[in-house]
Amino acid sequence: GLRFTELDLGGPGIVIRDATGTEITCAQTLGDETLLTGWDIGDDLIIQIYDYGTSVSDVAFCIEEYTPPAPMVPNYTETFDTYLPDRWSEASGAYGSPTGASSSFTSDDFVNDSSNSNGLSAKINIYGTSIDEYLISPEFNLSGSDYFLNFDVGLTVWNSSNAASLGADDYVALLVTQDGGSTWTELDRWDSTTTVSETGSSASEKVLSGYGDTVQFAFYAFSDTSNEDNDFFIDNFQITTTTLSTSTNTLEGFT
Repeated sequence: GLRFTELDLGGPGIVIRDATGTEITCAQTLGDETLLTGWDIGDDLIIQIYDYGTSVSDVAFCIEEYTPPAPMVPNYTETFDTYLPDRWSEASGAYGSPTGASSSFTSDDFVNDSSNSNGLSAKINIYGTSIDEYLISPEFNLSGSDYFLNFDVGLTVWNSSNAASLGADDYVALLVTQDGGSTWTELDRWDSTTTVSETGSSASEKVLSGYGDTVQFAFYAFSDTSNEDNDFFIDNFQITTTTLSTSTNTLEGFT
């Protein structure tokens, strides 16, 4: 792969395009670093410099070879105390088609409660007519064993800790890909028919059996109608080699 780094950006912006003229990535912030994706070794790249401000100055940048880190082998835990976490990414776009490197996901106190024992979490405000937002995990190597995926979720009214329900158009989906994002499979969904606690709760455990050596997960949030205005929270994302669920509701000999 390639990594693009702007070293000094004044007035101009820089666009990287493939040989057909299709934009690959756009960086417009001093010190921005972007991985160039959507191309193959041997493709031509076109670097276009243009003025998007009031003045034009010299632009220094570099393009360097980049070897992505190997997929991680769990056990793995992410508490979102730092955002974005290492090797996580954001994107936007239609269901199953994440693009770009930013979204409306952000960091905040779990369920908008500064005293909550979870501390900070990932949050998305679900409201309006154009919410197509992704929070994407690192790549994992899940081959050769069964793994278990667990995480916490919560739902509140925007900027409060009050109980909420998702609007008729709103939903959050958990997706997984094993081919670098070309195709995604839905593992879970939270929508207007789902009850999500305003104090937070554990999502149902996902048994990851038969997965390969390059697996990524994504939380996708959607809204296309301005009705309910809610905050959805994700925390304590864990992939483990042993189940975290209680296998039975009856504990023999326990009083």
